[in-house]
Amino acid sequence: MSLLTATHEDFERRNGANLPAGVYRVTIESVGPKAYENGTQLDRMYGNIRTRDGATELAVNGGTFHIGNRKLFAHSWIDHKNPKAQRAGNAQIAREAAAAGLMQAPAKGETAELPFDNWEEYAAQLAGREVLVKVILQTRKSKQGPPELDDDGKPKVDAVVTDWMSA
Repeated sequence: MSLLTATHEDFERRNGANLPAGVYRVTIESVGPKAYENGTQLDRMYGNIRTRDGATELAVNGGTFHIGNRKLFAHSWIDHKNPKAQRAGNAQIAREAAAAGLMQAPAKGETAELPFDNWEEYAAQLAGREVLVKVILQTRKSKQGPPELDDDGKPKVDAVVTDWMSA
């Protein structure tokens, strides 16, 4: 007598398919600054991922895609040795802050400020909020430039958050 039978497929890697490109409603599960050699990033993890209208499944390529317990991540520079990287990261943080209702998006020709004394205070207010995020699929590149390959020799692809909108 046997409790179960295993096949080779039971022991294969199971990362699951990437979240398809699109706009998703997410909850900001964790957020905080993290220091690196070149500067400081604001790291965020998004969960409770749903479609814009709140569904946890969507039709993809003639089938049904189950979002499940997937997570998305964003890393934006707060400060950086390269001013261009810092400006890009700050713009991402500003868009997310406005989408989360923590900052007013300025009208053309005006400015707006993030009304917090430090990044930890901002992170505490951002955590738990809901926003819409735009996700694209992007091939992961190695430090030398060519794409990173998985065990099957195929390029690794990541679901990447590229924009934030008000839910």
